[in-house]
Amino acid sequence: KPFLEQKVHWLKSAFDTTSMGSFLFSQEVVAAMVEHKKGGTLIFTGSTAGYRSGATHDMVAIGKFGMRALSQSLAREFNEKDIHVVYVNINGVVATERTKSEKQYRDKFGSKLDDPKQSLNPDEIAQQYVWLHRQPFSCWTQEIDLKP
Repeated sequence: KPFLEQKVHWLKSAFDTTSMGSFLFSQEVVAAMVEHKKGGTLIFTGSTAGYRSGATHDMVAIGKFGMRALSQSLAREFNEKDIHVVYVNINGVVATERTKSEKQYRDKFGSKLDDPKQSLNPDEIAQQYVWLHRQPFSCWTQEIDLKP
């Protein structure tokens, strides 16, 4: 919706889902990692809205910017406790069975969903997450952009 038509409760809902949800989840997970002293990996799945917003996308962008900022802060604070924090930018449409079959996605993305050069494969995204988790401490990635 255009900015002047937006409602405050929509902003609260968008913020609660992305930024607040990430904050609450991180507090629980990081506390457990610190307590067990074994480190671990915390991966935030974001979108391009965490880097820049488009017209009428401000509600999503506010939440994603917050998620990205949180990941950066946590990475700096907990790096020395062997907690690897990563923000993964999913920069494109993910070609899942749902996006391939539902009309709303077909109408929006069309043939991109069938072209591996124009859509992201969920299995290959998962492989990148495993790669991030297995990175040695000496060369951790803090942000990565996945795109077709």
